[in-house]
Amino acid sequence: VPEVTFTLDPAQTTFSKGDNLELKCSGQGNPDPTLTLTTKETIENLTNVQTTELTHTLTLDCMDTGVYVCSGQNSQGRNRTEISISVRCE
Repeated sequence: VPEVTFTLDPAQTTFSKGDNLELKCSGQGNPDPTLTLTTKETIENLTNVQTTELTHTLTLDCMDTGVYVCSGQNSQGRNRTEISISVRCE
């Protein structure tokens, strides 16, 4: 089963509208996993690629509040990690 690591840059979970956020999803396994980065609410694929690391950058808006999921899958199984963020809109 692949190992999956999910990090945010900057490493915080509360942001303001207009902030930039980099989501980093990485995985290790044999064979290399296919990594998928989605939002939990819409199950919309932000990106999906067979690699050991993928990065997605967002300029945050109010609607970006939610749970983001990094998952890795290979012939040995599937693993996932979730991070919840909130965006302050004033």
